Amino acid sequence: MPIIKFPDVRKEGNQLEKAGALIPVTISLPETLAALREGEGKPVQGPVRGMALLDTGADASAIDIGVFRHFSILAIDRVGFNSAGGRATSEVFPAWLSLPEFNIPKLEMERVIGCDFGWTGRKDDEFLMLMGRDILRNFLLVYDGIHDEWLLGH
Repeated sequence: MPIIKFPDVRKEGNQLEKAGALIPVTISLPETLAALREGEGKPVQGPVRGMALLDTGADASAIDIGVFRHFSILAIDRVGFNSAGGRATSEVFPAWLSLPEFNIPKLEMERVIGCDFGWTGRKDDEFLMLMGRDILRNFLLVYDGIHDEWLLGH
């Protein structure tokens, strides 16, 4: 099982306390949708890179709604969920997730919640995703606050 150690991501100390466990991710359009678009002669937007916050308190993962607007795809469903701000409803989308640190090219996310995290798409280290237990269940996670680092095994 490859294990990757993530020291303080931004080299400022106490990053687990300040920013949480962040991992670089790439989000892309599912291949079936990309092939459909190509077949219709429509443009296919390239993948989006950013940072995901590992959220062991979240049942489901969420990606900034701006990513889905970038891909010009419509929601496949709407779901209700509980958040720190109370009860909310959001649209659900399909997407593919890549984890470059693990050389994992694509994890299919058939149903991911679209949320507004303020993503602008201007930088590759922008926060754009909460990675919930629906994805984390495939990994070993060790959160070491004493040494300001975390480990992720796959």
